[in-house]
Amino acid sequence: MKRPLLWAALLLTLGVLIMNSRAETRERFLLRKPSVRTALERSSSGVFPLNVRGTVVWAEEKNGRTVIRLDAGRQYGTVLAYPDEEHPLTREECIAAVGSECIVSGTAFLFQEAENPGQFDVRGYYDSLGIYFGISKAEIIFRKVPRTSFRRLCFRISDAFRSAVQENVSPEDAAFLLSLSTGEASPFTEDLRAETDALSALQLLSLSGFVISSLGMLIYRLFRRLTRNLAAAAFIPVLCMGFYFLILGSPVSFLRALLVFFFRVTAPALKRRFDTLSAAALSLLLMGLTRPAWLLLPAVQYYLAVLLSQGVICSSFRRCALKRPVPAEMLLSFFSIQACLLPVQILSRFRFSPYGNLLVFFLLPLRTGALILTLLGGFLGASCGPWADGAVKVLLFLPAKLRLLYEAVFASFRALPASSVNAGRPPLLRGPIYLAMLFLVPAGLWFRSLLHRKRGTGKDLRPPAWILYGTPAAFAFLLCFGMLFLRAPSLKQGEMVYTMLSVGQGDSGILRTPDLAAGVDCGSASLENAGEIFSDALSFYGARRLDVLLLTHGDLDHVNGLPDVLADPVCMPKEVWIPDTRHAEEEFREQLTLLQEASVPVRKVGAGDRMLLGGTTLEILYPAHGADVEGNDASLIILASYGGCSVLFTGDISMEAEEKILLPENGADILKVAHHGSRFSSGESFIRSVSPALSLVSYGRNNRYGHPSEETCARFLSEGIPLYGTGEWGAIEVHAVENTLALRFYGPEK
Repeated sequence: MKRPLLWAALLLTLGVLIMNSRAETRERFLLRKPSVRTALERSSSGVFPLNVRGTVVWAEEKNGRTVIRLDAGRQYGTVLAYPDEEHPLTREECIAAVGSECIVSGTAFLFQEAENPGQFDVRGYYDSLGIYFGISKAEIIFRKVPRTSFRRLCFRISDAFRSAVQENVSPEDAAFLLSLSTGEASPFTEDLRAETDALSALQLLSLSGFVISSLGMLIYRLFRRLTRNLAAAAFIPVLCMGFYFLILGSPVSFLRALLVFFFRVTAPALKRRFDTLSAAALSLLLMGLTRPAWLLLPAVQYYLAVLLSQGVICSSFRRCALKRPVPAEMLLSFFSIQACLLPVQILSRFRFSPYGNLLVFFLLPLRTGALILTLLGGFLGASCGPWADGAVKVLLFLPAKLRLLYEAVFASFRALPASSVNAGRPPLLRGPIYLAMLFLVPAGLWFRSLLHRKRGTGKDLRPPAWILYGTPAAFAFLLCFGMLFLRAPSLKQGEMVYTMLSVGQGDSGILRTPDLAAGVDCGSASLENAGEIFSDALSFYGARRLDVLLLTHGDLDHVNGLPDVLADPVCMPKEVWIPDTRHAEEEFREQLTLLQEASVPVRKVGAGDRMLLGGTTLEILYPAHGADVEGNDASLIILASYGGCSVLFTGDISMEAEEKILLPENGADILKVAHHGSRFSSGESFIRSVSPALSLVSYGRNNRYGHPSEETCARFLSEGIPLYGTGEWGAIEVHAVENTLALRFYGPEK
């Protein structure tokens, strides 16, 4: 069998994915949780005070806060400590802390678990890295501070590098260059990161292992040509790459590139021959055997997709045809990579871009050149200080201009049709079926070569044109087929799905039928990413459009996610509804400005207005046009009906407003409980009039308002109406078919 290391890496990854699919095997074989993590999961609040002793490994900034990475030994593993915001660590204190032994006292907490469809699972990501909990409001007491520390030296150089870049270019350019060279994410690059994320081209903005290993090989070949000495040519680049790895804080994403480079340059000394594919496969094997959960990281799975393309598909083509035209080989390489990356993109982000990998293919050389100049400029400034500012500015001038080129190119591609497509989560069996189809082509080529060998003709030196150009065409067809096949199934006639998203203390929801995709509020008072949660849920469902966004009233916990929603072109609503009250202009002032800038039509609606789209009806029951109401009692009351099932949205109205609503005689099947379950809403007479089969309430876990109140819960209980809340169950999905309601939960109780 050719390339046994590659096949071993693929089989190991397959085994890890199978074990990860079941909670029992994941907990037993993939994760090595410390006892404190188990205690946190079992506690009712998910937090408790804790003292941890360990060594400070690194310090970094995340979302504007200093984070201390602590090696706490086998008992706790790696711990992230967040110093108290009232007493943040200074820059010099961070430098002094690295390499020191200390005791960290604070509140142990669990990282955020995905509680919504399509939401990134922060806890799962940190679990794969071996970081099982964090400590907030951390007080750090240093017990042993060595005079010298190699880690501290690396951190000091890293800090000097960042300072040299930040002091010689604008803040926006500095953030861009640091993301290229160190992998840092900064608020200054949020717009650019959103562009690259939409086009599935994040490799162009983040630290890429492929670029780093290529840069290392460039240094190796340069020293090999200059020294003519194999040992010296290998030792110097390995030393440089290892030092770069340490000053970055030893990230796992860079470890793979470092191992690939090490195996490549040391193979001749060991009298072995490792090409890039074999070295990459061996590095993944070592990582998987050391910690199998590393193979679950999205970056590793992207890497495996490239290995599958180049190591299996393209290798089969080369063995089949010794003489092959360069255009045919380039076409096969390009289309096979796209076809192999497609399921990874869809399963990790639930969307894809037909142009993203094309951008990576053409802009990656510029990205590599910018990295080289940034490293030269940053390290020159770090070593020479202000004396070298002129030379540093010259070296960083062209890399900084690359940001403007990126913005121009990305804007042009975003203007193309279908620049970003919501694919949704495909059914479970479609992924394996698609991968099996990818293997059919190389299997056919291998079988053809086998027949030739059995006939005694050896390899086919001059294969027919249908083999040379038919193989790339087959993968171009599979790529197009996969874009249509790997998609979430559309709703059938008679199906209606309402999802109440878990956004903490706020309101956000999505209503879908075969004819309509509507959003109902998109805000939160306790979470900053309510708009992202809304957009990710639409991507998860594979929504092709957002017909209307209903903003019930102007409170921030219902509307402050609007900027993030408008930043995603796939989620851009065709129109937005707001109540037509006397105070609407004042209450929605900021939102109306955003909508005007985004050229989104705004419709002011009142009682009696309705939208009929196919078999779906949206009807406004309250307030009347021009009503002199404001605040919570100005909330839109919306009745959505489809296929014999109806949902009543009540905003934040009070009992007084409930008495003014003219409800239909048959009420509604599903009730969105008003004002997060406040005791001043959902009166007994109103509940009886609606008479829902199911009621849902949105609230934040352990919120300071006491929502939902015991009185409100008792009212629903006395009427025999089930009440489910996002604070306990996470996002709640109600699937209505032929008057039958089915529930699905995404939170901790799922």
